[in-house]
Order: sequence, then C-alpha cells, then structure tokens
Amino acid sequence: MRLSPEIKLGCLSVVAALAVTYVEHGIEHNWAAWDSVAYFLVSWFIDWVAVSAFVAAAAFAAIQFHRFFSGTNGKMKIWRFTITS
Repeated sequence: MRLSPEIKLGCLSVVAALAVTYVEHGIEHNWAAWDSVAYFLVSWFIDWVAVSAFVAAAAFAAIQFHRFFSGTNGKMKIWRFTITS
C-alpha cells in the first residue's frame, strides 16, 4: 500500500511537531515531566500549527519563486563548479 504525498506530509508535520514540543519542553523545564496530559496536548497543538504554517510558507515560496531556485529562467546564468583531484 502506497501513501499519498498529502498523507506523508501530514504525518511528517505531526512527528515534527512532537519533536519540537519534546525538545522545547526539555530545554524550558530541564527535561522534567509534563504537568499534565492536557498541558502536553496544548503545547503540541500550538507547535503543530507553527510547523504547519512554516511548511505552508516554504511551499508557497518554492512554488512562487521556482524559477529563481531552479535557474530555469533564461536570463539567469548558472555557475557550475567541478571538483578535480
């Protein structure tokens, strides 16, 4: 069974938000336990919204400015470097 890219992106944002929540809480509270499950879920939800907004902004920039990043515009000159040994 293959997962669609949308499902993969959703799972990635959930896992990334969990990682951000874990590290953020660990740094702020010196790796102590959460006060309650509700506190963890609220923290996770806020971080999930932030990660999703960041992914949306990055996707928007990539879609809008793809010619700049990929160099497909005929006016740009792409420099290519080769490493010789």
